[in-house]
Amino acid sequence: MAAYFVLGLLSTLGGELGSPKLQRALRLGNHIPRLSGWTWATIGLALLFVLGVEGALREGRDLRDCHARKVAALTAGHEKEAAALRRELKTVGQKQLVARFDLATEAEALSRDLFEFLAERKRDEPRPEALLLTDGLTEEDRQARWARVTDEINKFTGETANRYSQRFAGRALNVYDQAAEAGLRKPEKRWFVKNANNTHSIEDVAQDMSAIAYEARRR
Repeated sequence: MAAYFVLGLLSTLGGELGSPKLQRALRLGNHIPRLSGWTWATIGLALLFVLGVEGALREGRDLRDCHARKVAALTAGHEKEAAALRRELKTVGQKQLVARFDLATEAEALSRDLFEFLAERKRDEPRPEALLLTDGLTEEDRQARWARVTDEINKFTGETANRYSQRFAGRALNVYDQAAEAGLRKPEKRWFVKNANNTHSIEDVAQDMSAIAYEARRR
């Protein structure tokens, strides 16, 4: 741009000032066209406009390139995050499958052990119907039989509850809590597992353990 200013100045001076010899020297032997100052000014303004447009276009290209690089970097980062998340979900899914398989295995084993325990206990369980066999007995004998059979039932029930609590309650609560965590059972219902105290309630627990094993394998 400075060169055009110099050329315009020389042309103007060559056209307006000095002798013909000086004018030819200023115009480099007529290599610089003889144009008026206004013409050279117009050419300069046109060049300024062209240079401004070219600069704006260059700046726009630079901005687009910069934006494209940022988008590419963000996209690459998101793809890496997505890949990591997919790996994590796959790992979590595998862990959940393993956890459910372990839960089903433990629940099934516990159910089997409980049914075996119940079979043993029921062989020795006192028969409440003995309370009704009072024909031919005196009132004193009936009262004595009632007290004896009732005491046997209470003693048997207490022993059954104690053995369940010592041998199975901890396992049953652990299985039930895992089932609740997996969404198979409601946490607030665990009391019936903890407080099973006779053959009927223990049988309910054994059946529920079997159901948990089935549901854990099914999902």
